[in-house]
Amino acid sequence: MESKALIQTIESYCEAVGISPTTLGVKVLGNSRFLDRLKSRAARDEEAARRLIAYMAENPAPKTSGGASP
Repeated sequence: MESKALIQTIESYCEAVGISPTTLGVKVLGNSRFLDRLKSRAARDEEAARRLIAYMAENPAPKTSGGASP
């Protein structure tokens, strides 16, 4: 499951059962900061992906003749 989808699922579940994500993390994982860390990691991954895509767009691969390279 993608991080954003997991975050939404956790938040929706917690709201539906009336507990905080911290409580869920402690009950299930013994980790009160799981959701915070998941959100932070997802934000870093998203930023890294944006930077990589921008770099590749600004520095395209050279065009080759004769088809695909090995």
